Parts: sequence; structure tokens; C-alpha cells
Amino acid sequence: MNLPNKITILRLMLIPVFLYYLKVGQARVAFLIFLVAILSDGLDGYLARTRGQKTKLGSILDPTADKLLVLFSFVMLTFFYHTIPSWLTWVVIGRDIILLVGFGILYLSLGSVEIIPSAWGKMTTLLQFSVVVISLVSEAFRPYPRIILGLAYPTVAFTIISGAHYLVRGSFCLLRKE
Repeated sequence: MNLPNKITILRLMLIPVFLYYLKVGQARVAFLIFLVAILSDGLDGYLARTRGQKTKLGSILDPTADKLLVLFSFVMLTFFYHTIPSWLTWVVIGRDIILLVGFGILYLSLGSVEIIPSAWGKMTTLLQFSVVVISLVSEAFRPYPRIILGLAYPTVAFTIISGAHYLVRGSFCLLRKE
């Protein structure tokens, strides 16, 4: 197993630790753990690209780690801390459910699917991570109680656009098969 995949696995292992500290009201510690997790996301991708260490395992683990980190963060910060609007969380969850179903259909139809992140998807992840960071900063240090709403609308827009983009790409994969 290469270093980028080990870093991604570390990120997956940080998720329950992050959630624990959120649950027990230690938002500052949770914030630091989240920062380590998102920095590891950039590091594993950078290492995989620059060292020529992209793997099939990494192409599945990395977006899975990102999705789990985002989804659990949104759920906790929405329903336990009330710092992220619930409608935003439902849009994020809905998009990921639709994409998961679409991925399943592609996999069943084609036998294998390569996950290639798009610029829309990367921007969506960046915005979603930003919403979580600002929410955690708001909870831990209380300087920006309503700034989240300024990011909510672009996050929803990119979440919907990237979801539609992935669905269109997936549809073209299915059409090429026929």
C-alpha cells in the first residue's frame, strides 16, 4: 500500500475521532482534527499525482473519505449544533444519494467504473469543506455567527451543478455502451 492511500485511510480513521469531539462539545479540538483531515486530503492527492502513485483503491477511498467526512460533519453541525441550515444539509445528502445510485447503475451496467473528479465536483467539495470550517470556527470561537449563510447559496448551487454534471457524464457512459 502506497503513502497516499495510507494518508487517505488515516483520514477515514479521523472521522470517528472528529465526531466524538463534536459530540462531547469539544468544538475546538474537533476543528483541529477537521483541519488535519482536509489538509490530508490535499496531501494524498498531491503525492499520488506527483509520484505517479494513483491507484484504483485510492480512486475509491479518497472520494469515499471526502463524502463521509462532509456528510457526517453536515449532519452533526446541523442537527446537534444547529450552525448549518437543515435545507443545505438535505441538498448535500440528496445529491450524494443520487450519485451513489447512479454509480451503482453504471457499475451494474458496465462492470467497472472509473471515478474521475470534475472541476465542478472539486469546487463543491471545497465549498462544503468551507461551510464546515466556518461552522466549526463559529461554534468553537464564536466570531462569525451568520457568515455560513453567505456560503450556503453558492454551496447549494455547486452541489446541484456538480451532481447534474456527474449524472450527465454517467449517462453518456451508459449510452456509449449501447
